[in-house]
Amino acid sequence: MSTLIEKINTAFRDAYKDKNFDLKNSIGTIKGEIEREVKDPKNISDDEVSKELKKMIKNHNSGKTPLTEVEVTFIDSVLPKQMTEEEIDAKLKELVDGGANHIGKIMGGFKGANADMKIVKQKADAILN
Repeated sequence: MSTLIEKINTAFRDAYKDKNFDLKNSIGTIKGEIEREVKDPKNISDDEVSKELKKMIKNHNSGKTPLTEVEVTFIDSVLPKQMTEEEIDAKLKELVDGGANHIGKIMGGFKGANADMKIVKQKADAILN
């Protein structure tokens, strides 16, 4: 089971015990959305949870699905922090110096890293061209 979903479940239980019902209800809504969107909620991975949380934030920012401030704050606290541009640059340098000479190898080198893949692709294209 996903460590992210365990973190969400723990926060849900803690909010319930603390009688923080706004937070508990917000977390419950988030959990429900994640479970509704994934194929196998019982065997959910961190990647699936992260993907769904990012999608919720993206939809909120675009105005498609508004979230409460409590939901946004909670999602931000649960999501792993994204790589900075400096960290992306360092990883790109490491990959290129290690022999990654085409976009597939570079993008594969970022698999599992919490990086904005659009930025990675732009920077990789600039290096390779």
